[in-house]
Amino acid sequence: MQIDQLQALLSVLHHGSFLAASQALRKRRGTLKAQVEALEAELGCVLLVRTTRGVHATVDGARFVPRARALLEDAKQLACFMVDAPSDSHMRLAMQPGVPPGMFALVSQVLRTRLTGVSLTFQVCSPEEAIKDPEVDLICQFSDALPGGAHRTFVSHRFPIRLLAHPDYLAANGTPTSVEELSEHQLLAWTGHRPERSSVWPMENGESFQVSPVVSSNDTHVLRSLANAGQGIALVADALQVRGRLPDDQLVPLLPAVREEGRARLLLPERSIDSPAVRAFVQLAREFGLGQHTLQVL
Repeated sequence: MQIDQLQALLSVLHHGSFLAASQALRKRRGTLKAQVEALEAELGCVLLVRTTRGVHATVDGARFVPRARALLEDAKQLACFMVDAPSDSHMRLAMQPGVPPGMFALVSQVLRTRLTGVSLTFQVCSPEEAIKDPEVDLICQFSDALPGGAHRTFVSHRFPIRLLAHPDYLAANGTPTSVEELSEHQLLAWTGHRPERSSVWPMENGESFQVSPVVSSNDTHVLRSLANAGQGIALVADALQVRGRLPDDQLVPLLPAVREEGRARLLLPERSIDSPAVRAFVQLAREFGLGQHTLQVL
């Protein structure tokens, strides 16, 4: 099975005839017909049928076409990946304060293994600041409130926001088994995704309850550091791909009913959309969102 054969098949179906497809692809009609027939022979089935209204897919053809389109798209992305990751590229990534711990290490490791030679500058700032900075190529944020300016955006991955505590804290103060028992503990609240939610904590069933945190912060690192020091129970972003893989992070989850889903967005300023390194990085971000990358402690 060859890429040219798939292109011939899809073009004939799109244009409705071998003649129109040959004109669009600038190939001889006989060449396209031979490519489709070779593909049919390899698959052992008929993919196209001619009628008075043009060329249409058979039942087998209709089943095959979506896979063929997906395969062609994968081939295009692979070609872009190989061409669009020059060894002397540089990219500046702005991240909203409070990135889940280990995210920088994960991004750096993936870049070293998949985009060798591409250097990266991390810049921690608000999305509003980043969108105005002409040196910033990509922006990562946690809230759905988008900054102004020309940009494109998509959700790169989802992560749980839930309760975490250090085993030593739980051993000394007890492990809460209900929402009511949380009032007996020192609580630490993350406000990175919803600043107004520091005192209103979410339940998995969509309900919420009031709390009185002793510390609130938009920076996950601050709260996790306090929790790792045994100073309370934290409601924070918890990236599954990196949790427990960093030597100094020993937090464990508790009360699974207290949680909600957070979303990380990538924003691409219009000025960066044509950058080869940015396009390659976006593809990696999509793969990361599907769980295809995990962090290894080196």
